[in-house]
Amino acid sequence: MRLTADLIRNASSYVNPLLDREINLRGFKISAVENLGATEDQFESIDLSDNELVKLENFPLLKKLTCLLLSNNRIERVANDICSSLPSLHTLILTNNNIATFRDLDSLAQFKQIDTLCLLQNPVAKIPHYRLYIISKFPKLKTLDFLKVKQTERDEATKMFAKAQDEEDEEMIVAEAAPVAAPSGPRELTPELKAKITERIQAAESLEEIEKLENALKTGDLSGLDL
Repeated sequence: MRLTADLIRNASSYVNPLLDREINLRGFKISAVENLGATEDQFESIDLSDNELVKLENFPLLKKLTCLLLSNNRIERVANDICSSLPSLHTLILTNNNIATFRDLDSLAQFKQIDTLCLLQNPVAKIPHYRLYIISKFPKLKTLDFLKVKQTERDEATKMFAKAQDEEDEEMIVAEAAPVAAPSGPRELTPELKAKITERIQAAESLEEIEKLENALKTGDLSGLDL
């Protein structure tokens, strides 16, 4: 389906748990970003989850937008000029997409103001020292994959990548470094666990917590959850 101006105008909008004005464009099988100028830059948050986007591109200038929700798409590439279109963006949720390499993230690294980022269930998240690499690229990052960035991680990331002069140096450092332990993977959820997660969603007080719990309920991946 195309993301038409009429679809945007007729989409539901509301004040989300973070008290931001959000437009809901999820689940329409949208294959490309277009016509977002029809939002007239009225929203702090845009939810494009559960669509069929392949490339993150073609955003108009949206000065007000601070949060972009893109879980469960097919995104594998990011346009080079996206940063200039979204100057206020600080939260980006890309759970369950197809971003595969560090180079695919180069354009995102231009968002120096990003403080919340999620790349869970992307192939890139399986690369050794992925977490340290991302932390090194985003100086204001506070939360990565719904886990708080610790100062010890920041120090380690700086130490590991400070001498890298270009992408080849970074890839060499990653290749030569010892791999980190893989995170716990998906599991079959019991009815009791599903009920517990549902209760936690209903009691959640932040958008990030809701996204993390919904992802756990959908995929069975309980990484980082205390259940």
